[in-house]
Amino acid sequence: MRLICLLVLVATFGCKPTFQPPPGAFACRLLANRADHARIVATANEQQGQQVMQDGRVVARWYPVASNSDAANGILDGELTVTRKRPNGIDVLVVHGATDLSEKHIEAVRLGNLDAMGIPAVTIYVTQPGESLLGQLTENNLPRDDGTPRSLALIVDGHVYSIPLIQAKVSSMFSISTTGQKQAEEIAELLGATP
Repeated sequence: MRLICLLVLVATFGCKPTFQPPPGAFACRLLANRADHARIVATANEQQGQQVMQDGRVVARWYPVASNSDAANGILDGELTVTRKRPNGIDVLVVHGATDLSEKHIEAVRLGNLDAMGIPAVTIYVTQPGESLLGQLTENNLPRDDGTPRSLALIVDGHVYSIPLIQAKVSSMFSISTTGQKQAEEIAELLGATP
């Protein structure tokens, strides 16, 4: 059963420490699905390699799913998720867009919070520009009129760790669900969290 990472809209107040994870450490993007991204999926299936190009620009990318992650427990190829197998795991197709977040949009990372299932999670607070992007990304990708959900891909160190369903507009913070304390510590360390 897929663990659902809850995205929580929280107003944050006060000062936060200056924070900068290493380049390429994090991305928050839209997970490709067959209903919304049919042209991208078709192109991805025709092209070789990790990047998916259309009209001379990168529109999507295949990312490996982190083994033993929340995402690995919930990834199934189907209408909501586009996957491909590789010898030592699975890749998932992730759309690139103007509202994607990167490590430059992280203001702080906190370890030790528990998600709704009581499992350790890593909480990420975003900068003011990041709040605007995250708000747009989630608001523009709420469930379709028929109730079919859309998902984010939370990418840490080039691997998809979590694929939370978008259930509401989110702007200031979110959490990455994990499979346990060890994985939460690894993610927090990759993102440069301080105790």
